[in-house]
Amino acid sequence: MKDLKTSDKLCFVNFIFKNGCTDSVAVAENHKKLWKEFESEFFRDGKVLSDRILTFNGIDGSVYVDLSTVAKIEISDKDKKVFIFGGHK
Repeated sequence: MKDLKTSDKLCFVNFIFKNGCTDSVAVAENHKKLWKEFESEFFRDGKVLSDRILTFNGIDGSVYVDLSTVAKIEISDKDKKVFIFGGHK
């Protein structure tokens, strides 16, 4: 995990899981570079790999996601997590 600077741009990896739950992870990286890294994890030899564990570094530490549980992944400049009373749902 690297130290954040005020000049760092954040992007958010927004997950929608097959069970309907959502989660969002803040990442201190350019969204285009991050998506290229993810593509190397998702596709090998022209095949989609859905039974893998995706690992990457968020601003709070390492993230591990079982891709077989994920319906959709989106990378954006917006945090799409649902907030209730100032906390995360």
